[in-house]
Amino acid sequence: MKIKAILDILQNSISFTDGKQKLLVGNDENELSGVLISCGVNDNVIEEAITKRCNLLICFQPFVIKTLEKLTVENFTEQLFIKAVKSDLSVYFFCSVFRDFKKSTKILCNKLSLQDTKVLLPVHKSIKKLITSTVPENLIKLREALFEAGAGKIGNYSNCSFNTQGIGTYMGNKCSNPNIGQKLQFIEAKETKIEVFFDSYIQSKVLQALFSNHVYEEVAYEIYNIETTFQNVGFGLIGQLEKPLPLQEFLIFLKQSMNCKNLRHSTTFCKYISIVAFLSGSGSYAIKNAIEAKADVFITSDLSYQDYSYANGKIVLVDIGYFESKEFEKNYIFESILENVSDSVQKIIFFSETEISLVGCM
Repeated sequence: MKIKAILDILQNSISFTDGKQKLLVGNDENELSGVLISCGVNDNVIEEAITKRCNLLICFQPFVIKTLEKLTVENFTEQLFIKAVKSDLSVYFFCSVFRDFKKSTKILCNKLSLQDTKVLLPVHKSIKKLITSTVPENLIKLREALFEAGAGKIGNYSNCSFNTQGIGTYMGNKCSNPNIGQKLQFIEAKETKIEVFFDSYIQSKVLQALFSNHVYEEVAYEIYNIETTFQNVGFGLIGQLEKPLPLQEFLIFLKQSMNCKNLRHSTTFCKYISIVAFLSGSGSYAIKNAIEAKADVFITSDLSYQDYSYANGKIVLVDIGYFESKEFEKNYIFESILENVSDSVQKIIFFSETEISLVGCM
């Protein structure tokens, strides 16, 4: 199995992304020797990958933030980059927006005892629609090629399409080379119109499948931007506790459940916590959304001092730390990859055991 096969599982079966996830270092055509899943990239993690004979590292935090103008050993990023290259280690940055919301948040919901959960920030305007038509003899081949390219996925369903029968007409000029009919001949043929949705970031892949598998010399097709919002795909979640908890009791419960050494929170007065919003990683941009969703508390990380002013008596803001907020996602990726590979490959998929938070507490 090549590294690319694991990346295809992430992109096509687990993640719903706008293309932000990418291979930062390495060659996806290399044969896979092992996979290590971690939150970020540091010297300990790379050493662990080498020790476990892994040549693919999947992380949530890219260590190459901007284009490198030089490659020396003057800073930490350059040192990691060089070490990864020397070790023939491919590093893949994974954008954690999951197709299956209920499944991907199950671990977190169990930790926080949340019920009736839904997406906090649904994905908007990331879907396109392809419309094309072909003769009945080409229908199954073309449709299956589009599905194989990633088109036709809606939420928990795949191979979705809408098909209608009709009559197509055309007449080729002197320079044409029609597969059906002759030059300068008016053709009237039975055709099936195919309509499929696809993620915008795979458009080139879908079009390649269309052109490679269509029988016509000139392929007629239309692509539309869709305003559809998928309510089960997006960032973060909001749900309700089994029973309301006093604020201080909830904070103690949160600290224990998420294995936090400490947490920071706004001093907003709130007697009880019932509705909980959560967004892993740096989530200050979603404070307004959590307030509009009527959450009593918003749990995230990397909040600045100024961010706490936005609580303004409307919500309790809690920063549990970047590393701590990403732990459940690492578990989900680990389990999801295992479900999509053979027994022999399962034995070389590892969850990082050496990684610790870059932030210490006293």
